[in-house]
Formats: sequence, C-alpha cells, structure tokens
Amino acid sequence: MIRVNLWILILILAGLLPGTARAQDCSNPPPPVLQLGAPETREPMLQILDARAIMRLSGPAAPHALMAMRYILDAEVAISPIPEPGSCSASTVMITFGVVRRDVLLARETAGARCIRDALLAHERAHSRIVAAGARAFIEDRRPELLQLVGEALRHRPSAIDAAPPGAFMGAIYAGLRKLMVEFGARMRGPLRQAGDSPAALARLAGACGGALGTLDSAVRLSGATL
Repeated sequence: MIRVNLWILILILAGLLPGTARAQDCSNPPPPVLQLGAPETREPMLQILDARAIMRLSGPAAPHALMAMRYILDAEVAISPIPEPGSCSASTVMITFGVVRRDVLLARETAGARCIRDALLAHERAHSRIVAAGARAFIEDRRPELLQLVGEALRHRPSAIDAAPPGAFMGAIYAGLRKLMVEFGARMRGPLRQAGDSPAALARLAGACGGALGTLDSAVRLSGATL
C-alpha cells in the first residue's frame, strides 16, 4: 500500500511498499477502482485574539469582525495493491479530499458573552458544512480526470521500484492533486464563503442574542477603524 498526504501547496512523498505477488502477464491491465471520500470531521481549534488582531487578519470588509476562520485542506491517496508490471489484477485507489483542520479565531471581547460566542460558533459550523459539501461535489466532478491520472501513473510505474526514488512514478498524481487543491481553495475563499455569509445568514447572525451580537460587532468595527 502507498499513502500520500498532500497539504495545500506542500508536497509530502511517501515510500513505496512493493507488491508481494506477481500475477500472470496481462497486456491490457484493468483500470484501477477509484474510491473518493472525505477526511474525518474534527472539532475546530479555538483561539482567542483581540478583535483588532482579527480585523487585521480579515480586513475591514470582512463580513464579521468578532470571528475569523482558517481552514486547512488535505488530500490523501492510498493504493493497494501496487501492481507489478504486466499484472492483470486491478488496484483500488482511495482518495480523501477536504478540510482536515478548522481554526476559529474569536475576539476576546466575546469572552463574557456566552450567547454571542455560541452564535458565532454555530455560524462557523454552517460554513464548515457548506465547505464539506462543496469539497464532496468538487472531487466527484473530477472523478474522470482523477481516474485517468491514476491509471496513467500505474501504467507508467518503473519496472524495478528499487531503481527509482520512492514515490517517483506518483509525480503526476501529486501534481494533479496540488492543482485541484489550489482550485478548490479559491472556491472556498469565493463562492463557498459567500454562500455561508449570505445576506440572510449575516442578518440572522447580527440579530442573535437580541441584537447584542450586531451591536458588539459594530462597536468593534468602529474601534478598529482607527488602526
């Protein structure tokens, strides 16, 4: 089995484990079986910052001044078994794609307001669900491209694994996943973020806690405008 973790813009090459058995010669090997999945859902990592620090990170045009979100994408590839050259056996390729870490930055000014903090965290969870659904749809749309990419990589693997650097024949898969992650990252910052921060969603957020959240957000923005 080979496993590869690909953090956005960071490439980590895993070693290869050669297959343990050679099947009969096959001039036209079957295509790999491609399975697509999502990473395990984890609770967000909470950080408390001064509201001015959050505004410096998010910018004055950010939809909310009391919270910022930072999501980390990851893709993992597992192939089993690694086919021997000329083998007739099909490999199963599992690709997981999506957000593996959520950092939620909350303004220190919300520390004594449980209702406001709960409303902000509920808003973040809504964002997370939108991004997760977007990632599933995005990677499923790329299934034909990924199947072709993986099939080509397996067909062109070296005849002797030990003669090539670990992971060398997987270069095309690494490059393809990196391209997809950059593309999906742009979607996260664009239409998916806009979907989570729709006018209706922002209106509900501002009206939370009897309007106290919107009042505090406005006060923080007014204070931060002098930075």
